[in-house]
Amino acid sequence: ASGDDDGGPDRGAVWILFMNSGHTVKAHQKISGTKGVLSCSELDPSACAGAADCDVCVDGTCADVGQCPSCSQLDPTTCADATACDVCVDGTCADVGQCPSCAELDPTTCA
Repeated sequence: ASGDDDGGPDRGAVWILFMNSGHTVKAHQKISGTKGVLSCSELDPSACAGAADCDVCVDGTCADVGQCPSCSQLDPTTCADATACDVCVDGTCADVGQCPSCAELDPTTCA
């Protein structure tokens, strides 16, 4: 925002407006050199993809670099929607191609 130089001369700031369904401002947040930095978990995946300090996780959420859950940490419902994960026959979640075979599991699990 012009004339809004937090953190030094000519640094500027950005105001984020959160809208409600009636197209009026519900809340606002200033982002500048000294205020209001959004965390990765507050970003949607499209904004996350362009943020240098954030990763888009396999479950579609956004997290700080290196902090995404692995497939094995996801519940089967979330796992089914994650393109890099498979729901295994035993109901667990694993990276694509990394599910245990029936021979590696309790026989009742593969029945």
